[in-house]
Parts: sequence; structure tokens; C-alpha cells
Amino acid sequence: GEPAEEPATAPGPSSATLEVTPREHSAPASLVAKVKMPPAPEGECLTYMAGGESLQSKTREWLELKRRGISINDRIRDAKGFRNPDFLQSVVDHFKVDDRGTMFAPEIFDPSVYPPEDYYDELASAQRRENERREKERRELGL
Repeated sequence: GEPAEEPATAPGPSSATLEVTPREHSAPASLVAKVKMPPAPEGECLTYMAGGESLQSKTREWLELKRRGISINDRIRDAKGFRNPDFLQSVVDHFKVDDRGTMFAPEIFDPSVYPPEDYYDELASAQRRENERREKERRELGL
């Protein structure tokens, strides 16, 4: 079997302990055993959010809420805006999320090289058209 993973702790003054639990992987165990988290970067994050608040302070705030048992996801789900059917699209637009993007370097994996018909939305449309064609064919044959 796979060796048990040890809980990982990120170094630094604002570090939080991350409990790592063993789980099933599709990759070979020998490869998974070689993958290790890199050390946390030194110092503070210098990125600032649109409202002027530092990402570092916002992350500290979210971690503190988590320590107190408050779930950010539950707070988002409970917000009136979350029940808005356009919420997801507004978040994607606001944060400029590329829903077909990746964190891999383009030379490793570049999803933009795939034609539109290879993506789920176009595949679903093609499947729907094929089902409609078959249903029409059945009706014409009286089945």
C-alpha cells in the first residue's frame, strides 16, 4: 500500500496547519509518493485585492473564521446574491475566470488548442441534436 502521509505545516508567522489525509489516486503509488508540497514562500504576500485590502490579511481573516467554526462556503450559500441565477456568471466575470483555463504551463497542457466541439457544452449540444434526430426518425417510422 501507500505510505501514510504526515500532516503538513507551512512555516512562517501566519502559517496554518493543513491536515493531509491519505486518499485514492489514479496515479501510480510510486509517483504519488514522490510528490511533495514546496515550502511556503518567505515573508508576506504583497498582492492587494480590488478594494485595497491585502490578500494576506484577507486570508488571515478567512482562516480565523474557519478556526471559529464559520464556513466561508456556508456564508456565501446563505447570501441573497448566491440564490441569484446569474451569480456564477457575475463571479466569473468579476474575477476574470477562464472556465477552460489551467494552471499548467502551455507546453505541458494547453486547453486552447482543442476545437470548440471538444468541450462539454458543444458535446452536449451535439448529443441533444442526435437525440432529437433519432426521436424524429422513430416518429416518422411510427415506433
